Formats: sequence, structure tokens, C-alpha cells
Amino acid sequence: QDNVAYDFTQPVTGKVTLTARWTRTDTQHWTISPAQGPETGGTEVTLTPPAQRGIRFSQVSLGSSHSAGIGSDGNLYAWGYNKSGQLGDGTTTDRSRPVKIGKPQGAPDGFTWKQVSLGDQHSAAIGSDGNLYTWGSNSSGQLGDGTTTSSQNRPVKVGKPQGAPDGFTWTQVSLGDQHSAAIG
Repeated sequence: QDNVAYDFTQPVTGKVTLTARWTRTDTQHWTISPAQGPETGGTEVTLTPPAQRGIRFSQVSLGSSHSAGIGSDGNLYAWGYNKSGQLGDGTTTDRSRPVKIGKPQGAPDGFTWKQVSLGDQHSAAIGSDGNLYTWGSNSSGQLGDGTTTSSQNRPVKVGKPQGAPDGFTWTQVSLGDQHSAAIG
């Protein structure tokens, strides 16, 4: 019967013709291949969802004058003021649009970013390898490298705490004005 939903809980007792209809309620477009099968039926079709509409941010952080977010692709993106290299893109050029931050040197295959936090002019993030990475200004030792010298304009791995057990990983990081803290 036309326009009557079939009750799939009932047994089939005779010849049945089913017609599938899709209603689009948004602006996304699915494709079907082949576009139309023969009237006799029995044709396998493939439904393909619309192409992804770009990167979506799953986590964001705001510094005093720069921003960063982890994209749905697992990459880190940053934008804003960059005098101390706090964007992590290898430059000190300000960015008015998100720029993809390269993976840290020595990062394993399949590496993704898990958490990001921003301070005044420094940044930190935890990778899927369980390591903590920092970059930007280091005037107060906020990068955790044991010095108060040289800013970094790319993510650099922070050493594990003295006496850390085997298998130690970082799980959370939070940055303030000119200080940093992380939980392992």
C-alpha cells in the first residue's frame, strides 16, 4: 500500500514490494549509487554520506592574546599574537587565521594532540604519546626545561619529573600568566 510504513515485526506471507524514500531535512547531501535500480529489485546500492565540512574543534584554549584548538583531525591549530613563538608554527609571525602546528620532532606514527592549554605568551599540549610539549616565552622558566632562557617557537618535549616511575605519562596541563602545572 502506498505511503504506509511496513511493519518489519510481521512475517512476510506473500509478494511484497517495498519502496524506500529518504527525506532531507538539512543541507547535507547523500549520494546513492546506482541512482535507480531496476523495477525487479535485488540491486545492491551504496549510500555515501556528504563530505566532511571541514575541521571542527574538539577542545580550545585561550591565552592572553593567542588561541589554540585541537581539530577533529587530531591536529593542533593556533592563531593570534606570536611575538614569543607561542603559536608553535616555527615563526614569530602573528596569525589572523588558524595555522596547523607541526607534530613534535620524534613523534611516533599516528601521533595526535589530546589536550592544549595557553598562558600569557607560552603554550603547552599533551600528545597521544603521553608526553608534554611546551613552546613560547620562557622568561620565568614556564617551559619546564630547567632554564629561564631562550623562547621556543615549536613544541619541545618536557622531561619527566625526577624519580618518575617507568610508564609515567602526562594526563593534564594548565597554564597561567607566567607559570605552568601538569598532572602525571
